[in-house]
Amino acid sequence: MKTRRKEAVQSLLITALLLALPLSTRAWEPGAAQRNAAIQSGSLDAYVANLGKWIDQKVLADTRQITKKSIGALLSDPEFMGAVI
Repeated sequence: MKTRRKEAVQSLLITALLLALPLSTRAWEPGAAQRNAAIQSGSLDAYVANLGKWIDQKVLADTRQITKKSIGALLSDPEFMGAVI
């Protein structure tokens, strides 16, 4: 009996936590607004950390798979170039 009650309480807690999460999460993306906000705040730490994570998602993790073609695609992507320049 105590085991079922404990399981029920755990299930309710988990459900409540899941419902507390936002329904949609947007991934961070670099842009002029984020860059300007970082400059205005006087601290670029968070912006640079997020930019690094974003670049990691764009570049192939396995360096053996990086080719001239894949680098060329990144360098011709205006969003990527706008973020790194």
